[in-house]
Amino acid sequence: MQAVALPEEIRWLMEDAEEFLGEGLRNENLSATARDHRDHILRGFQQVKTRYYWDIQPQGGDQAESYLGQDSSDDNQSGTHGPSLTSDAPFLPDYQDEGVEDLLKGAQELDNIIKQGYLEKKSKDHSFFGSEWQKRWCVVSRGLFYYYANEKSKQPKGTFLIKGYSVRMAPYLRKDSKKESCFELTSQDRRSYEFTAANPAEARDWVDQISFLLKDLSSLTIPCEEEEEEE
Repeated sequence: MQAVALPEEIRWLMEDAEEFLGEGLRNENLSATARDHRDHILRGFQQVKTRYYWDIQPQGGDQAESYLGQDSSDDNQSGTHGPSLTSDAPFLPDYQDEGVEDLLKGAQELDNIIKQGYLEKKSKDHSFFGSEWQKRWCVVSRGLFYYYANEKSKQPKGTFLIKGYSVRMAPYLRKDSKKESCFELTSQDRRSYEFTAANPAEARDWVDQISFLLKDLSSLTIPCEEEEEEE
């Protein structure tokens, strides 16, 4: 299904409102009722984004980051004000199967964790003052890759389905001493994700764990395809 684009003025307004609700009010002493109302509005933003095939984007974040899914500063490859509307659009049914609640889980709420830890995530379109590599708490759980501001974050800055990706070491991503600690996830149909681990051994472990998961996810789909052919 072709992605439906929201007018840029509406996207900008939503981003400003999300940034204020997610970041501007973060340290304010809100009442329980006010917090619930804020969260209700943010969930409403997500429903609108899902309906219009906007990339899954999370609450708050760095200077140019949006609410539910990927850092907009990372994903804004076209150079426009808002995040990409179409990069993951063909895979929205997969996201919807997971449910918004799963995509928005806090770092401490995840279970069946295969791998977790701090990584540096490469920004696709970082600002003049922003860093190209941003520290993120990353978690692989139930076929999803989550990345958070830190290990105590209540909502992810980004979430994407691992199925359909390939993973490999990627020393060419950097030219400094950390180049041997780089790896990436790539797909023919979706945007790529580049990361730097604390050291080469840790990077290889991320690659190995994700590779094992990809093999498991691939093997799980084979019986279903065979049954459909028999019918």
